[in-house]
Amino acid sequence: MLIRTLDLNDTYSGPRQIGHPSDNIGAALAAAEMADRSGLDLLRALRMGYEIYGRVLDLSDPDSPWDHVTVSGIVTAAMIGYLLRLPPVRLAHAIALAASHSATLGEVRVGHVSAAKSIANSVVVQTAALMTLLAAEGVTGPGRGDRGVRGYARLIMDGADFSQFFTTGQDTDRLMAVGLKQYPCFALGQGPISAAVELRKRLPAQAEIAKLTIAVANTGAARLRLSDTLRAHAEARRRPPTTASIFLTAVALLDGRFGLDQLTGGRWQDADVRALVERTEATIDPAPQASSIAAVSARSRADEWRDDRDRAESHARHAGDAAVVG
Repeated sequence: MLIRTLDLNDTYSGPRQIGHPSDNIGAALAAAEMADRSGLDLLRALRMGYEIYGRVLDLSDPDSPWDHVTVSGIVTAAMIGYLLRLPPVRLAHAIALAASHSATLGEVRVGHVSAAKSIANSVVVQTAALMTLLAAEGVTGPGRGDRGVRGYARLIMDGADFSQFFTTGQDTDRLMAVGLKQYPCFALGQGPISAAVELRKRLPAQAEIAKLTIAVANTGAARLRLSDTLRAHAEARRRPPTTASIFLTAVALLDGRFGLDQLTGGRWQDADVRALVERTEATIDPAPQASSIAAVSARSRADEWRDDRDRAESHARHAGDAAVVG
């Protein structure tokens, strides 16, 4: 659970979904210690876990009502089963059991986000670990839990062809498509923050910002966040805006940086932040394949545009590659 609390974990950015495979490292560490496996065995399990994680997300529906942490059930069962040296039949039952009992509602990630989001993956890991230990003792799982009429692929992955899991055309390991976050916040905020920090350098110190515009790449995660309708309710309660990218970008532009102190200090309650949030618009880049993670532009009170879109986009893409794509 503590691996995820500060939201400074890694991020896998695939063609369809993003996620955080490092959420599952704790399960592999515990299983390796329990089974007295070597460090090499642990590394092999982690590499396998990252690959499974990425392959399943690459097949998953980016607009699925199920949260992406659901995939960690399969990943955890595979890693623990490998480290426990389960025979193939027992391992298959472990994965089937984990897949059947690890589904997590996408509701944990929207609205006024509760602690259910931060503990979501750890709950899945705990469940999958239990299922794997039960399978090791002879408990069986559904034979077609992956591809049955009411199975994982049909219900969780919107009918994806699970056979494609084994026919990937990608040349590199999914592990190489993972990067560490640059800022202590969720993945979608990384690009806008980078662009805002860069843009701040180009604005006069005393510039009054009349309007702030954020354009993010057209991804399932972005569509989920920006469709949130509870922002006004959250602000009325003096809480951070539910559309977190707006708050994060506004603070980064005003302060020229972003760090934990702005969260622990309740920066979202300050008048200048609340005022800029009200003058901020977040949109989806209409291009099917956006050329950048995010672009941020600001207009001054004197109606003089200071739009460093090209340079801000370049910086956001570079930062996004380092922090999100790897």
